[in-house]
Amino acid sequence: MFKKKTVFWLSVWDGFIRTSFYFTEKTKPGVLSLNIDDELKQNLESAKPIGKLIPLVFDIVSDDQLVDFYEIVKYKKGLK
Repeated sequence: MFKKKTVFWLSVWDGFIRTSFYFTEKTKPGVLSLNIDDELKQNLESAKPIGKLIPLVFDIVSDDQLVDFYEIVKYKKGLK
């Protein structure tokens, strides 16, 4: 959480960490413009909305993926 906003959901599994972010149609283009892995962008584009929210779920299996994770967290924290 950041202030009163849920930034992401996290669950710990055997061998990886699963993170879930939720965006709206209004905030989705900002995620797509981030300097993150193209596969994450494709996952967001193809995700089925849950109500008005669009999920971006990905598994962190290596330290290299933390760069993308931090970039998305930074963006989400900056949203109003």
